[in-house]
Amino acid sequence: MKTISLIQPNFQQSRNADRFFLPYSTGTVWAYLKNCNSDVALNRLVFMREPLEELAQTICNDTLVGLSSYIWNREYNLA
Repeated sequence: MKTISLIQPNFQQSRNADRFFLPYSTGTVWAYLKNCNSDVALNRLVFMREPLEELAQTICNDTLVGLSSYIWNREYNLA
């Protein structure tokens, strides 16, 4: 089975760090992939900015990692 992770990191939307936008575009990509191929499993769907070292450890063995890049998350994705 192939594993994938989809990453669309956002900024927190409140001062309490308790609100985030859910990643609609990566969710639709995952739904399409799952519909077309049953031999694929989702490892991670990342929408909160996590420490990069920890995130790298959890996705390093994935078959595919998809990054949704915008002006506000470009540097995070490049790192």
